[in-house]
Amino acid sequence: MPELPELHGMSQVINSHAGGRTFFKCTKSPVHKLPGVQAPKGSFTISAVSRGKELMMTLTPVSSSGKSVYILCNMGMTGFFDACPAGALHKHAHLCFYASDGTVLSYVDQRRFGTWRCMSGPEWPSDRGPCPVKEHAAFRLAVVEAVRARPGLFVGKPICQVMHDQSLFNGIGNYLRAEILLRAGVPPFASAKDVLAKLAGSAEEAAGHNNKNSNSNKNSNSNSNSNKNKNKVSKNDSKNKNKNNSKKKDLLTLCRDVPREVISMKLSKYQGGTAAVPTSTLQEHQKFERWLRVYSQADASWAVDKEGRRIWFRGPPGALYAKCAKKTSSDDDEGSKAKAYKTTASVLKKPASKLSAPVAKRAAATKVPKPTRKTLLKRPAAASARKKL
Repeated sequence: MPELPELHGMSQVINSHAGGRTFFKCTKSPVHKLPGVQAPKGSFTISAVSRGKELMMTLTPVSSSGKSVYILCNMGMTGFFDACPAGALHKHAHLCFYASDGTVLSYVDQRRFGTWRCMSGPEWPSDRGPCPVKEHAAFRLAVVEAVRARPGLFVGKPICQVMHDQSLFNGIGNYLRAEILLRAGVPPFASAKDVLAKLAGSAEEAAGHNNKNSNSNKNSNSNSNSNKNKNKVSKNDSKNKNKNNSKKKDLLTLCRDVPREVISMKLSKYQGGTAAVPTSTLQEHQKFERWLRVYSQADASWAVDKEGRRIWFRGPPGALYAKCAKKTSSDDDEGSKAKAYKTTASVLKKPASKLSAPVAKRAAATKVPKPTRKTLLKRPAAASARKKL
């Protein structure tokens, strides 16, 4: 499923193709059940912006008399945007915007899990939280406030499950949460309440520090000399603190920095970065795979959370593993290179990959051969034998 960096990349693909072009119509595939889009009359331009796992397209009429149309897009599992000549449309193109130069910008979704809907304005829906990258301060405060105001939301839940809650962690998906937790040094099945409660204090201190700065600015005229000296001391202290804390970042900060790293390095799992089409085995995707530290790595462990999704990790899984992990399934589609943790409460060890040589020899020596199957039907006795009787 496309995550925050991929949605950002898709908005770049749209803006790169739509820039300098005008469009004149929008069509919908007849096989798709969603309603079509009523584009502005006459010519219009297209622009796009992403926020977490959502993307907003704006169709702006060239004439000043028309009204803009806003389309909120969710990519589902396989959705992406493609730009091509009108005669080379993708077979799964479901929403097409025709440009005056003969090209088409289309929304492609093979599995049709993605959605789009027209909005009355450019406002984002309230059921998703702020973007951890573009609205990091608001994102951080929203998580801290949720821990304080709605503690029941986190009780008995592992942090890996809470990080999939898009009302708080908008844009964080499977590979991002695994990479973020690894860098933060947090086990995936650690208590979400305990992990996030520790971060609440640091956020409050930051907010208090900002308030102190604003108050000191108001009184700067009366105590300018003393404030300068205090500011010098505080700056030196903050520099020392930053040096000491630069090696390890907290989980909420990494929710900004890890996606930003993917974007800045122009990496791509599905689409984005330097890719104009979804990547699979291309060089772009291989570059992304080399960047990964734990997600889908052969030497990492994985478990299945209550949502049925794999979470990749190294080291112990966390205190809530036995309670919250599901049985692993062999038909999971996220790869099977690594070995899963056992889901019994008494065993929390990664199974050994190979038997040692002495153990293997003893096992071979004591191995009992399986008995051969006996046929249930016997051949009839020979005629000569019956005569003797």
